[in-house]
Amino acid sequence: MFRLSNFFLVLVLFGVFPEAKTVRVSYAGENKARGASLVKRSTGHTHAARSIWDCSCFLPLGMESGYLPDSALSASTSYSANHISKFSRLNKIPAKGKAGAWCAASNNRNQWLQVFFGRETTVTKVAIQGRYSCCSQWVASFKLSYSSDGIHWAWYRLSDGQTKIFGGNVDENTPVYNFLHPHIEATYIRFHPWTWHNHISMRAEVYGCNVYHCQMSLGMEDGRIKDSALSASSFYSAKNTAKLGRLNLEPPSGYAGAWSVKTNDAHQWIQIDLGRPTTVTKVATQGRQNCCNQWVTSYAVSYSLVSPNWVYYMSHGNKKVFPGNYDRHSIVTHEFVPAFHARLVKIHPLSYNYWISMRIELYGCPIKGI
Repeated sequence: MFRLSNFFLVLVLFGVFPEAKTVRVSYAGENKARGASLVKRSTGHTHAARSIWDCSCFLPLGMESGYLPDSALSASTSYSANHISKFSRLNKIPAKGKAGAWCAASNNRNQWLQVFFGRETTVTKVAIQGRYSCCSQWVASFKLSYSSDGIHWAWYRLSDGQTKIFGGNVDENTPVYNFLHPHIEATYIRFHPWTWHNHISMRAEVYGCNVYHCQMSLGMEDGRIKDSALSASSFYSAKNTAKLGRLNLEPPSGYAGAWSVKTNDAHQWIQIDLGRPTTVTKVATQGRQNCCNQWVTSYAVSYSLVSPNWVYYMSHGNKKVFPGNYDRHSIVTHEFVPAFHARLVKIHPLSYNYWISMRIELYGCPIKGI
């Protein structure tokens, strides 16, 4: 039975409720940053977020540990060679003569600290500190922007469209954690100091997980997705229905080796009900197994958490067109960068060889707690 509490969890995850409040954690003893373990249950909607996301998606992404190399860190400006971005790592204690933070050359709102993850990454939390043991310098508030290509950037925004201003530090050494509801998926992230104490100086960490860790098959090929969860706009006959649209299917005698439409036009689709909200990261397609040189050569994807609220998967503001197959048997896969969250997924064939016929698998992982 779908409980009311689960309904509110969905609302929190997808940004209907406001973001969680800032959490400050003392930098002493056991209170050193350890990902999600320092979440205070009393702070806004943070408790709900932990129920929704796997705790493994609050992992530190490598600022403090050094997993992210110095070359992954950059900044708008630096005060000197002793104040550059490589000193911006959370809990960094500087070598003699070096600054204990990244420090900007000038105090204005055009400054930023950039982190490059190397691939598309889910970001769920950020932490900042001030300059270590010197000068009473820290960032009191900041904004975030993010990008998949380092060229096109977007501000992190509230659900009403306003750019989010995050609470920052009140001293040099106490980490301040901010949770992102909704989370973001990005290859780059920038911290933009908005207000500061004495001088723009900061250390930081970013938390989350790599979306490519979430790529298990969701059940088309092995039958975990039941026949009743599959539907289509049309089918050629009772031997070509949606239940035949499973990757690597070898049909029983008398059945077609794929889902095949009744009419070749631009209004056809096959729908997969995943049964629960799911992170979808990849799709694979094939043509018809046993006959006729039939396959789909391009298609679009749409998805929904609750029907009839459907959206197309987009790229740079346009409906994404995915290249399809070139023969009956080869499997063609595409990763969704960024991934998306859905219960229902539709594949919309756009072009085809001889006839619209296809077999499919989806990949990803369930969203825990819903």
